[in-house]
Amino acid sequence: MSDKTPMQYDLKTGYPPTEIIPRAVLADVAAQVFQKDAALQYADSQNGDPWTRRQIAAWLTANTTATVTAADLHLTAGAIPGIDLACRYVTKPGDVILVENPTFYYITQKMATHHVDVVGVPLDAEGVDLGALAKACDLYGDRVTMFYAIPSFHNPTGLTYPAERRKALVNMARERNFTIVEDATYQVMYFGNPPPPMLREYDTDSGHVITIGSFSKLLMPSIRIGWMWLTPAQAEAIKVPSSDDASTFMSQVVGEMLASGELDLHMESVEGFYGAKHDRVVAALQAYAPDWLTWTAPNGGYFIWLALPASITATDVLEAANARGVDFMLGRLAFVNGAAPDRYIRLCFARERDEILSRGIEILCDVLKTMPIRV
Repeated sequence: MSDKTPMQYDLKTGYPPTEIIPRAVLADVAAQVFQKDAALQYADSQNGDPWTRRQIAAWLTANTTATVTAADLHLTAGAIPGIDLACRYVTKPGDVILVENPTFYYITQKMATHHVDVVGVPLDAEGVDLGALAKACDLYGDRVTMFYAIPSFHNPTGLTYPAERRKALVNMARERNFTIVEDATYQVMYFGNPPPPMLREYDTDSGHVITIGSFSKLLMPSIRIGWMWLTPAQAEAIKVPSSDDASTFMSQVVGEMLASGELDLHMESVEGFYGAKHDRVVAALQAYAPDWLTWTAPNGGYFIWLALPASITATDVLEAANARGVDFMLGRLAFVNGAAPDRYIRLCFARERDEILSRGIEILCDVLKTMPIRV
């Protein structure tokens, strides 16, 4: 019999909770889609179901500063397959992909399968350090073909690039001739003021920005429908090595949610639901955290990033927190380039029930207060 303490307070897993999924609406929409013969067949385009692409194009046009058409879009089975496909399209073996450091911990493993070198570039309070990015471009030269960025409600840090940083980054991509692959998974998940426009909106079809989004976090994880916003020429080229990896049926479910306005209605609920969880965690940190703990409220996305003093390791905190049933992600797992600092904690506020969140933060803060601090 195991004596391991059960994890009662999951502040680690970055999944949406099932209670926010609009089950009744999705069931009705799915029943309607079942009556459409076209939804039960393979897509008649290698870029994904044309009707759904038109609905996504209309949605993006209504929610961005751009006019998007179906010809600009390629459908995928979620954001990660889209990023993987972008790597296939943009890079060749031996190239260098630059990424924010830290970054989404899982994606660098996918990038490595393309036989490229993945190199981290540090962040500052407003996003990627542009001076460090320029130095990396100078160091690796023409081998730098891609930069992966999460500019809105970054995973894991929660930060959001301001507009001027976004413009400068896009200008650098044009000048240095690399492609930015923008992960916009959390772009529309904000609790208050919206973030600045997506990077793709600052690029007037030069092809230096490919934006990737997903409906998995917005509707439900298993819907597995994502989109790539490209130029028409890129969309035409990218379908050649691709297969019809986006389910036609699920694509049309998403399309119906968009066309009927049900997705917009659901997003209003999502904003309030996650906003309340975000505020609950922020309030708990304000109430219980030791004075020396550094953190910021992201007001969007799923994650809050904690920074510890140099005398404390996140690994020691995790061991002590696990003993009391609290789990979180070690921040060092999100760093690339060898030695990663062990003084960061990523908290996810999306999944757990409200009372679990509050109590979990209280216990974690109590654990932190027991850690030895050296001045």
